Amino acid sequence: MFDQAALNASLNGLSAVFLSSGYVLIRRRRIAAHKVCMISAFSVSTAFLVSYVVYHLAGMDPPCLLRALAYAYDSGGGDCAAGDYHPAARLEGTI
Repeated sequence: MFDQAALNASLNGLSAVFLSSGYVLIRRRRIAAHKVCMISAFSVSTAFLVSYVVYHLAGMDPPCLLRALAYAYDSGGGDCAAGDYHPAARLEGTI
């Protein structure tokens, strides 16, 4: 079984290692190596973000997912956790 939490923790830990190494390298004036560490930290952090978002979107029930997408599109109101989202509610008053 796949452990999403372990993946996310590993990606965050690896990013911290790259950031710490980059700090040491820039203090030693090793600019090229610092740049590699910073780009690596950014890449690993981006992989974490994608993993995190995909995991949480995949776990949503369809109405809540639609609500999240509608919120991202037009900053609509409602709360999926509270159960106050209903697809028809977005259409009220539009006709």
